[in-house]
Amino acid sequence: MFDSVRMRDRRKRLGLTLAQLAVPLGVHEATVGRWEGGAVEPSVSRVVALAAALRVPFEALLKPVPASVRRVYSAAEAVRCRQPGAVRGEAGRAARPFPYAGAAAVRQVAA
Repeated sequence: MFDSVRMRDRRKRLGLTLAQLAVPLGVHEATVGRWEGGAVEPSVSRVVALAAALRVPFEALLKPVPASVRRVYSAAEAVRCRQPGAVRGEAGRAARPFPYAGAAAVRQVAA
């Protein structure tokens, strides 16, 4: 999640106005003001551009994920996979080892 307070603090620390920050991003200063006020969250691509304009890493503009949430998410993933530490594939299915050709493809190569 985007952290508007961190954005505002960094902008002020650099001595930039909303208009000065808006120019390299290609947006109106009112848009930057809405981001700072928390009324609207910028897209991921805008956060990347914003981080570059503010000379900070992308992660510096994101709210930290609480440890309790990370633990719950990890536990839920392990239960869904039916094995601890399993990797998830597309659409929530357990990922198969890469590369996986399947039995039919192996028979065709052997023939």
